[in-house]
Amino acid sequence: MKVILYMTDDPQWHDEGGHEWLDSAAYSAYKGKSVDLTTRDGFGQFSYDNFFEVMDRYPDLGGFWIDNDNAYWESHDLYQQIYQKRPNYTLSNNNEDTPIMDMISNEQKTGMSPAYDYPQAVYTAQPRLTEADFKLPSTGAWWYDGSDPAVDRMLTLGRLVTNTGSSVKALMAETAQVNGKFPANQAAFNNFANSYLDPIWESLHGTEGGGYLYGGLKPGFWNDGAHGVTTVSRTDPDLQYIHVLTPPSTSTLRVRDNGYRIASVTNLRTGAAISWSQSGGVLTLSGLGGWDPYDTVFKVTTAGRQGILPGVTVSASASASGRAGSAAGDGSYLTYWDNNKTLPVNLTFDLGSSKKVQYIGLNQREDSVAYARSDTEQSARIKAYKVYLSNDGTTWGSAVKTGEVPSRRGIQGIDLTAATARYVRLEVDSTWAAATDTTRYKRLRIDEAWIGTSYATPATAFTPMSDNGQSQRPAMGWSSWSYVRRTPTEAKIKAQADALVASGLNNHGFVYVNLDDFWQKCDANGFTVDSYGRWAVDPAKFPSGIKALADYIHSKGLKFGFYVTPGIAKNAVTANTPIEGTSYRAKDIADTSRTEKNYNCKNMYYIDYGKPGAQEFVDSWAKQFASWGVDYLKIDGVGSADLADVQAWDKALRASGRPINFALSNNLPIADAATWRQYANSWRTQGDVECYCGPGANGSGYPLTDWSHVSARFNTAASWQPYAGPGGWNDLDSLEVGNGDQVGLTADQRRSHFTLWAMAGSPLLLGTDLTHLDTVDKAMLTNDRLIGVDQDGVAAERVVNSGVKQAWSKRESNGAYVVALFNTGTSGSATVSVNWSQVGFTGTGDVTDLWSGSHKGTIADSYSATLRPGETRLIRVNPVNSTLRGRS
Repeated sequence: MKVILYMTDDPQWHDEGGHEWLDSAAYSAYKGKSVDLTTRDGFGQFSYDNFFEVMDRYPDLGGFWIDNDNAYWESHDLYQQIYQKRPNYTLSNNNEDTPIMDMISNEQKTGMSPAYDYPQAVYTAQPRLTEADFKLPSTGAWWYDGSDPAVDRMLTLGRLVTNTGSSVKALMAETAQVNGKFPANQAAFNNFANSYLDPIWESLHGTEGGGYLYGGLKPGFWNDGAHGVTTVSRTDPDLQYIHVLTPPSTSTLRVRDNGYRIASVTNLRTGAAISWSQSGGVLTLSGLGGWDPYDTVFKVTTAGRQGILPGVTVSASASASGRAGSAAGDGSYLTYWDNNKTLPVNLTFDLGSSKKVQYIGLNQREDSVAYARSDTEQSARIKAYKVYLSNDGTTWGSAVKTGEVPSRRGIQGIDLTAATARYVRLEVDSTWAAATDTTRYKRLRIDEAWIGTSYATPATAFTPMSDNGQSQRPAMGWSSWSYVRRTPTEAKIKAQADALVASGLNNHGFVYVNLDDFWQKCDANGFTVDSYGRWAVDPAKFPSGIKALADYIHSKGLKFGFYVTPGIAKNAVTANTPIEGTSYRAKDIADTSRTEKNYNCKNMYYIDYGKPGAQEFVDSWAKQFASWGVDYLKIDGVGSADLADVQAWDKALRASGRPINFALSNNLPIADAATWRQYANSWRTQGDVECYCGPGANGSGYPLTDWSHVSARFNTAASWQPYAGPGGWNDLDSLEVGNGDQVGLTADQRRSHFTLWAMAGSPLLLGTDLTHLDTVDKAMLTNDRLIGVDQDGVAAERVVNSGVKQAWSKRESNGAYVVALFNTGTSGSATVSVNWSQVGFTGTGDVTDLWSGSHKGTIADSYSATLRPGETRLIRVNPVNSTLRGRS
């Protein structure tokens, strides 16, 4: 704990209690000149000396709480000297906002409605370390007066919560202890709060206020008399909380979603799921009741923002010097537009081309109170407005919307009837401040404004990840399909396993050795089967059997992967083979009216999972694979018609007695992403990366791929990005790095190939010949900085997409950002740029190049790189003195 000493600039209490407390004569003699300590200037000289005396006597003091400024202090650079003499001190400014000080305190504001919403009276713009100062006892003096005044729990808890919901620190004054004890009412409140706040602590600690600088759902006045705040986790901006301090008069709560896709809502105290819906920019919670008497908290999981248009240019018809209209659309909450007290005033948005317009989002600067407490303390916020649309920026026609924006804190939305236009103009005709408020009258400041092209839709596809315990990070290893293709053998697979170890790739995380298709034996009617209708192993290719191969791979410290497709073989149905451990047979479960997809032997029927024996058939395969030592199972040919197969295989693998990583392939429809995510550990998001353009049979041999097959993954990775996370990953297919240029990619393209896979959090399953590793490629594959980007448990989102220029960004758990820039073209260099605000923060970043490991120093505002065709630049950025913000 630190002690901060109160220091005042005001001598007005010099004769408090009928006694003169200041000795002007003694101080005058000490200074050698006449000084009247009862004047502000004289007291300023005396207290100036007092500051230095205190610093000399108490070097371990925490700092000073300074009650207003004194002209003498300021003219003699007192604060600069304090920091120079005691750099660890904290300076807090009470009721004035002096920029040099660490924080500002706002003392005992009252008169708000609701009474607990202290931040309505705070006039300091964030980001700023701001305190709301209030006393714990509801009545009585600040200091101990011998009484035991009451404590209003609703008022006090409401103040604590609303301060948190505004990123304001609460400075709660308790009256002095007497005989070692707090007054009884205050002690009782402290004990109560200790137990009351604990179950909801995650929503208050490690969070920022929602609906302001840090993104989040809209706080404040909701429907049917409801009021409260929202908070956002500092480490996960998709984890948010709704604090309902005043419940609605109905069983429904409606909160503006600010573009966030809602995935789930629970009661934080009880864990109970809450019924919810989302449409028209609003999150609606229904069937509510049993409100907590002080603070009902809903935990809301979101899945990023949707429908917010990037790259919009903003200009204004009037601006104060250095506060241009462009600052309202630059993605930075550290800059703002100031209208220079000009009304009416226009803010014009240029969308670059004609686009759908659904709403305007506004984040007005929080540098005024939010209500009219007096004529000299009024809200400097938008009141009357008009909205116009234009296709040429010249012809505007009639206003498409007129109205008033309420004098409320937090993000405001102006909803429009959806239309298409290139230009949007917001005309502000009046603000809420009265003419008697000379400071705020006609003043308007906007931190950020944006265009919403559509409302966010529910993230209903975001079901829980598979909880089978596998693939908390993307799988890494080697797969036989790209290089070995249709001719796998026991010897070839062993040779690749040997090479994986000899090369040292296993020490960098490449541990899976996956045997793909063509391990089976086929005849004219499709797959030959064993006595229980399961595919039979081709003994010519694998004379020792699959278990022996798996045992060999395990002996190398590696893991073994295997391959199958859905359905039941025609030969099993023809022979009507029994289903192991049951009285059922193949014909009992086969749907012979439908042929399952199989790429090679074909002749597979669908399984009717409504029939007894169907699950048991899949169970028997899973048990067989487990007995062989399979660690990874790829099920190929999966589509929307195979949802039941995926569920059955998930159930079977869980019951097999062996942990098995469950992978789905290929080109799965994104419409069913919820199912893939719920049951599997990875899912192929596109067709094969192989070009099938080699000289061998079926296009085998080098080249394995080409740039068009790799670059096609950029759009796919962007679309599927929200679905990836620990336990389930978007699989972009094999990583064709290892054999130099002969794979069909230049060195630049191979680096971009690896970079995109790593940024997307894709499994890294090499498709190349490990027995002939290229030295350049080996250096790529053993770059642990790149591997770390893949294994950090986060899938990046695309933040720049302009022709051949792309930028991707993700925030890692330690707060650092990883940013990848790409030139996806095949000719001509391109300069690719990204603003830090697009990345997810504003200010300055400390940059390291991850391919080279070289430190690039601190870079402000944005980053650019001139890239050759197919080249990439991958950097890690640690924000320095920057502001974190939700990314659109």
